[in-house]
Amino acid sequence: MRRLFLWWRRRLERQPVDTSQHVTLENIDTEVGNRILDTLKAEGWRQVEQFSPLAIQKGIDYDSYRLRHGLDELRLEWDNWFEWKISGPGELVEEIAERFSLPK
Repeated sequence: MRRLFLWWRRRLERQPVDTSQHVTLENIDTEVGNRILDTLKAEGWRQVEQFSPLAIQKGIDYDSYRLRHGLDELRLEWDNWFEWKISGPGELVEEIAERFSLPK
C-alpha cells in the first residue's frame, strides 16, 4: 500500500500546474525570503526543482526553487537586483504575505 501511495504522489508531482490564477509578490528582502523558504520546507513543502547548485552564479546573481505540497506549487526566485519573488496560487501567496508581514 505504501508503494502505491509513493507512486501516486510522484505522479501528482509531475503533473503540470495551472498557473492562470497565480499571483506574484516581488521585492521581498533577502533575509525574509530565506526565512520563508526554510519555513515552507520545514512545513512539508517538497523541493522539486532548484537552480543548478553547480552554476557559478547560484546565490550570487540568481537562484530559484520550485516547491510542491500536494497539487499546490510555489516558485521562489532570487536575484541580486530585486531580491526574492514568490509566485503561486493567490490564496497561498496572500497567506504567506500575511504570515511574514509582506506588503501585498
